[in-house]
Amino acid sequence: MNLPKFLFSENKSALPGAGLIICTEVPFFYAQIFKGVTIGQMTELCQKHKAIAAGMPYSYNIGVIVLGAFHTSLVPSPSKEFAQEMATLAREMSDFYLNEKIIPNEKYYERYKS
Repeated sequence: MNLPKFLFSENKSALPGAGLIICTEVPFFYAQIFKGVTIGQMTELCQKHKAIAAGMPYSYNIGVIVLGAFHTSLVPSPSKEFAQEMATLAREMSDFYLNEKIIPNEKYYERYKS
């Protein structure tokens, strides 16, 4: 069985209004969703959470912040290539969230339009 590249997980009692995007490929990076944030707030959140990378779905004040991996021993050492790969991963996760959550529920997400 082939898994999709990303899965969305939501625990409404622990993280109301947010959730996680999980990459199904080793080393299984994960990102947290932050709703209602500006680009300036994203910078602060990235510093606060020691983010690996971050992205925002086009035209929405929603942050997708890559926070880590489940198999940290398999994460490559930081390098220019690694930074580029993580920026690409954050963009792919943002696009996934846009396509899987925002577009099907566009009326709900209107409040987060930038």
